[in-house]
Amino acid sequence: MGMTARAIYSYFPTRDALITALISGIATSLAEAVEAAGDAVPDTDPGGRLMAWGKALREWALAHPERLPALQQKGYRYERDKFRAAELSETASEKVSPPRVAQCPVQLEAVVERVHPFGEEGSGVVAVETRVIRVHVEEALLVPDNHRHIDADRWDPLIMKFCELYGNGQNLHPSELATAWGIVGPTGAVAGG
Repeated sequence: MGMTARAIYSYFPTRDALITALISGIATSLAEAVEAAGDAVPDTDPGGRLMAWGKALREWALAHPERLPALQQKGYRYERDKFRAAELSETASEKVSPPRVAQCPVQLEAVVERVHPFGEEGSGVVAVETRVIRVHVEEALLVPDNHRHIDADRWDPLIMKFCELYGNGQNLHPSELATAWGIVGPTGAVAGG
């Protein structure tokens, strides 16, 4: 039995509703795969759980390449070499394996202490609790004559709020993610548009 293209709208009122349902199904499938991998590692090994989640995420993406375009419609893309894609360079960490971003004025090396699931059952959403074991700060950001404190007037961190990037209280660049998700900005217009 076949179905016409118009028949799909008996189930979904609009194209956007259909795409949202597809993305939700894809996200559920991915969350289930990642959660199952994490459940196979004891709670007493939070770092191992994060590694298992990362590996499961990669394996899921490789096993389901046909599902990635739906996520890409929302502005997500895979980049193997993230440093090169961002035009940044890496520098070795002193206490942990992952490299640091050389251009970043404040760098924290940390280890995973605990992973806290929250949200709906099976959502795969977690908060990761870490312990900072090494701090690197550009000297120009430190309080003069007191190198144990950062001068808040000299440091202007980049922050993301509602898919938009801000620095010094200003929106720094139009956001493709905000546009894709239809996030409305303070003027009532869709952010990033």
